[in-house]
Amino acid sequence: MLSGQVISAVCPGAESFAGMYRECAGAEEWRLAVREQVAAGADVVKVMVTGALTVPGEDINPSQVSVDELSAVVDEARLLGVPVAAHAEGADGVRVAVAAGVDSIEHGEMAHTIPDALEQMAERGIVLVPTLCVFDAVESAFGERFPPWVRERAKRLGEAARLTVSAARAAGVTIAAGADAPPHGLNARELILLVDAGLSAREAIMAATSVAAEVCRIADEVGTLTVGKHADLIVVEGDPLEDIAVLSDPRRLRHVLKGGDLVHPAGGTA
Repeated sequence: MLSGQVISAVCPGAESFAGMYRECAGAEEWRLAVREQVAAGADVVKVMVTGALTVPGEDINPSQVSVDELSAVVDEARLLGVPVAAHAEGADGVRVAVAAGVDSIEHGEMAHTIPDALEQMAERGIVLVPTLCVFDAVESAFGERFPPWVRERAKRLGEAARLTVSAARAAGVTIAAGADAPPHGLNARELILLVDAGLSAREAIMAATSVAAEVCRIADEVGTLTVGKHADLIVVEGDPLEDIAVLSDPRRLRHVLKGGDLVHPAGGTA
């Protein structure tokens, strides 16, 4: 899956992440931005509906996009056959994303405060990607890279995100496992956090495999152990349905297969 620039209103985030944003003003420019990204090879369009927790001067609560503007993005993406992922942290942004009919909401940590929106997400098949590991990493593992106000914000919003996972599960919202930047390489940590937030181990594993494949529209290639799909899998010592943490313990890792080929241990046999 390839994503181009993040489509956004004119905002401080474009300065913090130089070159990453494609800023827009007005519905027609939003439509043009979608076509630009797809023409450049994007398989998915990501939209900054709200500000980001790490950006100075940005508030995660208000929506930076109108329903009309985001609806234009969704309409254009539908014509071009690509999904729309909405970065929406605050409640207002979640409401706008739901009203516009995006395919997935990334982060969405304040959605637990608007249960009617969660019900609409369940009804419309809008997927929640809570990215719990982002808050966890900013608060701890990558904390030295951020000032104290960001770490404190991440701690507070991470607690809210866990409440949203629980509320979304109860409302019947589809939940997929995903990350951000950071934390690359810590995907298994997300599964532990999802279980801590209320998912069963089986639900967490499916969120990272079959559900994630459906969200990315590549379920015909990956996501389940099915004849004809890519054999991308790991073998661990222990039962992750009993203890999800075995998936993140390198001492328990026995084999890694990529496309059916054994890549770990090097020179080994499956």
